[in-house]
Amino acid sequence: ERQSAYDQVREYLRGTTPRTWLFVGDCLGFAPHIVRRSYIEYFNDMLSTRLNRAADAVVDITITDSSLLKLRDQMPSRLLRFRPDVVFCMPGLQDVATAVAGRESFEGALHDLVATTAEHGCQLVLAAPPLLLAAEKDEFSDLPAYVDILRRVAEQRGLLLVDHWKYWELARETRDIDEWVDVRSEEHTSELQSHSFISYAVF
Repeated sequence: ERQSAYDQVREYLRGTTPRTWLFVGDCLGFAPHIVRRSYIEYFNDMLSTRLNRAADAVVDITITDSSLLKLRDQMPSRLLRFRPDVVFCMPGLQDVATAVAGRESFEGALHDLVATTAEHGCQLVLAAPPLLLAAEKDEFSDLPAYVDILRRVAEQRGLLLVDHWKYWELARETRDIDEWVDVRSEEHTSELQSHSFISYAVF
């Protein structure tokens, strides 16, 4: 019987073999003058201190304005050469730039990513970006539809999904999430506090 994605990742975390964890996709507007530590650095800290996995490697190849379509064409050079055990992929705003016309291409690229990572023995984990405030802008208003695509593909392919979007929706019911973002930026990129929250959600 095929091992579930959850069981596979849990086995990696409980085992003694050093693992490689790779993050790809959008960096959520991380900028040193705004945020001193990204959510990936927090993840690395928790991996080594809480789980005593200092021998593991955490590779960050996220970039601003990442595009899933471009990543698909750069898989060997950007992703597979690191031979990761687990790949966390969080698409961002660039994928929404093509609006409704890009949904089908986006979903196709997701399925290609699933197939390629599986072929090379990588466990793929999808993540829905916490960009609720950016979605209020006209140019990014289609973002919720892309989040739904992420959820659907994760369910169809039996993948783990870290749903930051849903977490922020729930948080918004009880607090002002403006404090979690840089409201001065056009894309409402993430502030320091939100990066720590995002890393906790991954765990």
